[in-house]
This record gives sequence, structure tokens and C-alpha cells, in this order.
Amino acid sequence: LIAPDSRSGAMGDVGVATTPDDNSIHYNAAKLAFVEKSAGVAFSYTPWLRDLVGDIDLSYLSAFYKINDRSAVGGSLTYFSLGSIDFYDVAGENKGNFKPNEFAIDLAYSMKLSDNLSASVTGRYIRSDLTQGQNVGTTSTHAANAFGVALCSFIGFRNDKNHRYKKYGWFIFIWALMVALSRIFAGKHYFGDVFVGSVTGLCAGFLFAQLAKLIINKSGLL
Repeated sequence: LIAPDSRSGAMGDVGVATTPDDNSIHYNAAKLAFVEKSAGVAFSYTPWLRDLVGDIDLSYLSAFYKINDRSAVGGSLTYFSLGSIDFYDVAGENKGNFKPNEFAIDLAYSMKLSDNLSASVTGRYIRSDLTQGQNVGTTSTHAANAFGVALCSFIGFRNDKNHRYKKYGWFIFIWALMVALSRIFAGKHYFGDVFVGSVTGLCAGFLFAQLAKLIINKSGLL
């Protein structure tokens, strides 16, 4: 909901309808096919509510590359820090001081269908760590994140044409399993919570890996 670039922010967040630029992936990745430059990179840092709170900020990094006159690929990284917050339980006991944060990684492929029409497909990985490991729900996000990264990396390693990283595929699954089991042994989640989180992460990792393969094959980057 926070505009990452000053141009769209000053215009009331109308980034969907503006001319294409380096930040188009945030609003409408289909615009990338109409960018006139061959490539571009943008970075922004936004202090949020600085007059009220001094440690909330948004950092944004985006880039794109024109494959040809009709198509382009792009990616972005968004990081949002909520600053330092004291956590309390329902009994009013202080659970410590934490720094909640969120980040998102986007990958997009855009294709021009006509002189005035384009389409795009975008995959987004979102990690929201607002509770800093405190148990406030039923699904283990640690297990979801670990298995999502594991499966996405495993598929990438298996498609390594030079076979340099293929042997590491199963090791990252062992790491993910250890992360998931640690949530049970630490008393943070029940087995069912970890199981649901692991399955969710595997599904997300598979979809993200397939999108990455599509973009890489279309762009010929590797």
C-alpha cells in the first residue's frame, strides 16, 4: 500500500496507468514490454511516518531487461521494517523487544500482444515475520519458508546443465526438515502446524520454481 517510488507517490499511487519505467513491476508488470530502454535498475528508501515513529521504513530494489522488442523480464525486492516493538502476552507480561519485518521477491515476464496491449505473469514470494517467532497462529511459517526455499532450490539444482550443484539438492531438504522439527522440539508448534506449513511451503516453492524456469527459458539468460 506504500508507493515505492516518488513519482507514483506524488501522483496519488496511479502507477498502474503511468508510462512504463523501472518501477513498473510493482504496479503493473505488463508495462515492462513497452519500456523503450534495454535495461534498468531502480532503488528507493522511504522513511514511513517519520514525524511519529523514527524507525519504520520501506526499501525497494527493482530491475528489468528487454529480451526483444516484444518481451521483457523483471524482478524486485521489497523490504519493510516496522521498527522496534515491545511484545506482551495476554497476561500483560513482557515477552521482549523485537523488530518485525516483511519482505517480498517478485519475478515477472511481460509480452506485447499488439501495439496497445500487453500481458504479464508475475510470481511473488512473501515472508511476513511480524511476530518474530512468537506463536500466534496454527501454521508454522518457519517450516513453510524452509520447505519453500528447499524445493525451489532443489528444482534449480536438478536443472543445472553443468551438474555442479546437483549433489546438494537433498542436503537442503535435510536442512528444511531440521528447521521444521526444531519448531516442535522448541514447543512453538504441534506436529499438525508444522505439517501444514511444510505442505504450503512445498506448493509455493514448486510454483515459484516453475515460473523462474519459464522466465529463464524465455529470456535465454542461462
